[in-house]
Amino acid sequence: MARPKSNLPPDQFTLTEAAVIGAGFPPRAPSLVQSKHRHLAPTSVDRGFGHNGAAFYDSFGVSHWALNGALYSSGVPLLAACRLGSLIADELGAAYGRLPSRLDNYLEKALNPKHPYFPWPESPLQQYLSGATSDFWQHHLLRTQTEIYQPGKLLRGDYCIEIVNREYVFTGFDWQGKLLTMSPFGGQASDLSPDYRIQGWSRGSENLEIRSIIEELPGGWADNDPRALAGARAIENEFHAARANAASALRINISLAIRNALDAIHDHRVGRGAKFDWTASVTNSVGKAFGCDADGYPLDPQHPWNAEGNATAARNKRNRE
Repeated sequence: MARPKSNLPPDQFTLTEAAVIGAGFPPRAPSLVQSKHRHLAPTSVDRGFGHNGAAFYDSFGVSHWALNGALYSSGVPLLAACRLGSLIADELGAAYGRLPSRLDNYLEKALNPKHPYFPWPESPLQQYLSGATSDFWQHHLLRTQTEIYQPGKLLRGDYCIEIVNREYVFTGFDWQGKLLTMSPFGGQASDLSPDYRIQGWSRGSENLEIRSIIEELPGGWADNDPRALAGARAIENEFHAARANAASALRINISLAIRNALDAIHDHRVGRGAKFDWTASVTNSVGKAFGCDADGYPLDPQHPWNAEGNATAARNKRNRE
């Protein structure tokens, strides 16, 4: 595997860093997924591969590998873990633009002694990094510029997956029983939502089928057709009954797995003395589109570039409405 060079952005990760060191896969497993089942692998920063076979990932790719690795380490077969991980990553990415690391909890009053300000010193460069880029930078600042970060600790609102009887998959944010998800079919509310079904695993098959519960719902439920809603509730009740009487249950904390992956990569890099260009980011290019100058430093809020960007955003919002 190619090693990171000192002139690379620190939020760019090799396959070894993302999948082996961060996600905890055996060394050969990620390469197998990349070479034989590339559609199940997280998307690399550059969709192509170099002449030496090296692939690089951004923070989303690290989070996706961590999601797959958490499923795999819990006992889900390799390809099934990557297949389920891809389904979940696609849905979360579409909904939130990122996978929920819950690092934002450290900006809230309960964990941040400087709230409503950032918990780290607000130099111009740190303001830019914390406000314009990804989970990596937030984690980096928490680990290197504060003493409030707690590795390996559960956080309120962590995103969890629960697999019941090797078949019924529930997902959702764990608010420790204080917030419940309402049923779209008029059924019971629950802390986690029934979302996917795994077929074949309970029989020991290696060729598992995974599908969204949406694929099982009768047509017309979204239009409030009474018979369709009754059928949808019956499927939902099947999931909840299985969970209430589970013979086995796997619970995977995906948010914690992502934070653990970032911790492992951070510790590995510190241990080997890796050096990077800390003014560079693989996620965003600096410039007026991001409210900063060519050196990556934030512009004055009244700068014409910011006014131009705000006007464009307002115009796009009006067009969408």
